[in-house]
This record gives sequence, C-alpha cells and structure tokens, in this order.
Amino acid sequence: MLVVIGAVLAGGAGLIAFDYLSAAHDGGSAPPPRAVIVAARPINAREAITAGMLAAQMRPANAVDPGAYAAPSQVIGDVALADIPAGAALTSSNVTRASMLPEPIHLAPGMRAMSIAVDEVKDVSGLIQPGDHVDVYAVTPRISEASSRAYAILRDVIVLGVGGEVSTSTATPAPGGVQWRSVTLQVSAQQAKILAVADLNSTLRLALRPPGEPLRSEPTDAFVPPATQSAPVALPPAAPPVAVQQPPPPRGAGAAPPADPRRASRNIGGSVQFILGDRIEDGGAEK
Repeated sequence: MLVVIGAVLAGGAGLIAFDYLSAAHDGGSAPPPRAVIVAARPINAREAITAGMLAAQMRPANAVDPGAYAAPSQVIGDVALADIPAGAALTSSNVTRASMLPEPIHLAPGMRAMSIAVDEVKDVSGLIQPGDHVDVYAVTPRISEASSRAYAILRDVIVLGVGGEVSTSTATPAPGGVQWRSVTLQVSAQQAKILAVADLNSTLRLALRPPGEPLRSEPTDAFVPPATQSAPVALPPAAPPVAVQQPPPPRGAGAAPPADPRRASRNIGGSVQFILGDRIEDGGAEK
C-alpha cells in the first residue's frame, strides 16, 4: 500500500511539473508579427493620402492598434483627420473617407467658402439651413441727403454651414430655435471680392430662394459703395482792420509841416506814415 501511495503521489507531482513547464514555455514565446501601414513622412490634417506617403512595417501583433491598416489599398484616397507624424501607424481613428468630411472641405477649384455675420432678421429667423440656396442683398446706409439703396449682389448662392454646423438634424427646422451669428456661403473668387467690399460698406441681408427656381430669373446688380460726402468747413470771419494811432508830437516841438498833397496821393494804398519829432517817415524811409 505504501508503494502504491508513493507511486500516485509521484505521478501527480510529475503532472503538476509538466503543466507548469508548458505554461512557462507558452508565455515566453513572442506573438507572430503582422504588417502595419505607417506614414513614410509627416501627413498634415485634411491631406489626401497617396501611395508615396505610406510605408509597410512588421510589428508584434500585441503592439499594434486593433484599428491599424495592413495594406496601402485600404487608405489610399482617404483623408487624415489630424496631423500624423512620420512612422506612426495609420488607423481608423486618424484616417477617414473623404465623403465623411464636412462639405466645405470639398470645394471645387475656383470656389471659396466665406462667412458673413447674421442675426435673427438677416438669416430669415433661423429658417436658413445648410444646403439652401439664397440671394445676398447689400443695403447701403443713408449719407447726407442721399437715400439708401439695395443691391442684389449675389444670386442662387449655396449655404455651406450655419454657425459652424454643416448639416441639419431635422427636415424642417422650427422657427425661433437656436440663432446663429454667422452663415458660410459658397462663392467664386470674384464673388468673394464683391462680398467682402459689400460687407464693409453696407448691411447684408439673405433671402431664401424657392427650390428649383432658375438662376437667371432675376439679374444681379453692380454694387456701388456709398460715396463719403464731407460737409464744407466754415472759415472764421476775418478780423476788421485795426487803425494805427499816430503818436502826438513831443512837447516843445514845432508843429509838423503840412503834408505834401503829392506825397499823400502817392501814399494811398501804401504804407503807414509815422511822425517822429519834426520828421515824417513813410514805410521806414525818411521823407
């Protein structure tokens, strides 16, 4: 019995030792590496990814992000959501499809996105939403006697965003909801110049267009900035001429000789005469 008990104990100890050694051997082996697509150079945010920006590396599977891409074809044509440094793996958290980005990023060549300030009245009580088509009116202020004028400077302009929002959650927004302070419009490069000048010299108003109305249903107006008219400056009245008093002759001096009528005629419109004792000086010269 003792021999049998010893044999059973020895077998159990052997099994325990075998399991321990097997577990230690499995835990010490490195996991197999897997291919990972990394940035071959720094990639800027919102930059379209091309094949020249990518490189493939082999990294341990336990050190790779679960959302990492393994083939260049999975990310070519996508857009970086944030700056990706060189050597960093491209994952589903820092790369996305171009179609998932807001619409203003996909402006066609020659088009611009420009924002203008609005309030409850200018954005039609909050009824204007991204994707709507609007007309832009510029109303000049009244200067002096000239009355204000309204110009339809842009027609059928697409609204890209309202207060930073590029989409609306409801099909028909409720009036009196959130009032935004800016509206972003899609305009051409030339229209951007007109809009910038009108924004500085007038009050801009938006008018919501009905869907499907032809673009040329109404013409546009050439915007003329209001001319600044300054009132004439009134000059102060001229001071009246001051009469020069001739000093009296000193005591004991004889009477002054009578003035020569010929000299008096020559002094008309000339300088002032001075009597100094028995002499008469005209303009500083002795007569």
